[in-house]
Amino acid sequence: IGGRAIRIDFVGADGSATANITENKLTPPTYDSGETPVDSEYVKLTSVGIEVDLTNNYWGSATPDFETILSVAGEEASDCAYMPYYTDEDMTTLASSPVINTTQNKGYETIQAAIDDATENDQIEVAAGTFGEALSIGKSLTILGVNADNDATTTSFLDAGSTVTGGIEITAGDVTIKGLTIETKGILASNITGLTVVNNRIEEIGEAMEGSPAGSIIGLDVKTEATGPIVIEQNRFSGIGEENGTGTAIRIVRAKDSITITDNIIEDVTKNGINIYSNCLTNANAELTITGNEITNWDSDKDSNDIGGRAIRIDFVGADGSATANITENKLTPPTYD
Repeated sequence: IGGRAIRIDFVGADGSATANITENKLTPPTYDSGETPVDSEYVKLTSVGIEVDLTNNYWGSATPDFETILSVAGEEASDCAYMPYYTDEDMTTLASSPVINTTQNKGYETIQAAIDDATENDQIEVAAGTFGEALSIGKSLTILGVNADNDATTTSFLDAGSTVTGGIEITAGDVTIKGLTIETKGILASNITGLTVVNNRIEEIGEAMEGSPAGSIIGLDVKTEATGPIVIEQNRFSGIGEENGTGTAIRIVRAKDSITITDNIIEDVTKNGINIYSNCLTNANAELTITGNEITNWDSDKDSNDIGGRAIRIDFVGADGSATANITENKLTPPTYD
């Protein structure tokens, strides 16, 4: 027969009704070795068509597994808030999961779990800490780190940020990434409808993303068929590439619509700062804007393998005749050679 701490079926409830289920201490029964509960949920809510507040409860441990112990179903299930929650029996300390889908108010231990469970256009917030994950995004999402509102080119950007070290692959959708620190591997995007990358540190990138053309080491790489606009603003790209090898901060290929690259710092890359080529700006009236950037010490390894590098490299082949390019107000400081 089993049982649960709280079981509510809201069938028939008026749409203007509300439910406040808060400040409860839920301590599950203790089962002998080998025994398992018939009902794993502590709380089960069904036919949820009204506003439900499940915040500020204690769920039996400091790290509750909400995927197991909480079941909510109904038209308004995604709006059922259960964070923050108490982490102690005395109910004095509130906490949330390190990754939260703020659209659905669900918590996760990993970023990828949040991405997998998200629906189109959800927003995911990532706490400070290091996430050794290889992220894969195949839908329109917004990912926000703790520095989402902090300009990465200034001292307002927190060193103790939301750090991703396994790389980010984007294979579809209109994706926004703000306020992350991205290390070791960069961002690789293809078949996207739009991309916004703002207020991120992309640094110490020494490994190529799997699937990167020619195995190149790139901070932000758009490799195929971007149909919508791309915005890259207020990021710091630094320490990208390997000695006597490739290393480019931004590479964009076959981006049909407008491209905006403004107010970034790009420094210490072993090849190019910005590289745009092969059938970009093919939409009518597409605009390329590269302004307010500081690009320093490209070709940082001064290699002897005839690789070289440039601050900005653009091939306009395939661009629509109505497209325009505005490359102004940039500060380009070349490497110093012996």
